[in-house]
Amino acid sequence: LLCVPTNLTLAIAHRRAIDWKLALPPLLMVLAGDVLGVTLLASVDVTAMKLIFGVVLILLGIEAFWRERQAAQKAASPVLLTVLGVAAGIMCGMFSVGALLAAYFARVTKDDETFKGCMCMIFAAENLFRVVAYALTGLLTAATLTNTVILLPFILDYLFKNSFFTQRLGATGAKYMSSSLLLFIAG
Repeated sequence: LLCVPTNLTLAIAHRRAIDWKLALPPLLMVLAGDVLGVTLLASVDVTAMKLIFGVVLILLGIEAFWRERQAAQKAASPVLLTVLGVAAGIMCGMFSVGALLAAYFARVTKDDETFKGCMCMIFAAENLFRVVAYALTGLLTAATLTNTVILLPFILDYLFKNSFFTQRLGATGAKYMSSSLLLFIAG
């Protein structure tokens, strides 16, 4: 719930940078994965899934460091991109996390503005879809709404700090900081 207004605002701000040819296929994969993720979340013990999610985050953090240090970036295979797209949807549906989506777009976008535009658009669409799916499956409860209100100041704090650090560190520094935080959070 917290991400809906944030991502809609960012999607509108970055709308000119959206490359629809790059963004539409993963959007469809993410929404398909969302259906599976929300279904799993509603019907499976999440403890094992959280463990798997932690391992995936650690691997993504390591891969992000490794990828940034490579001089020449080679093109990712279509099979890998498809797997990343669907896995990103499942992770978004279950945990509201777009780390795999970021890994996908890091491989297919040529510049930071296109990366931001595509990510923000997909996050906005995915967030709206997931809120509806959570409401339809009974996962959106009064406790969730209460937690949303409690967490609102923290998300606003994060947005301001993210903007502050991104402006001061530049794109490469922000990527290294994100990779470091991903490893720290997952560990």
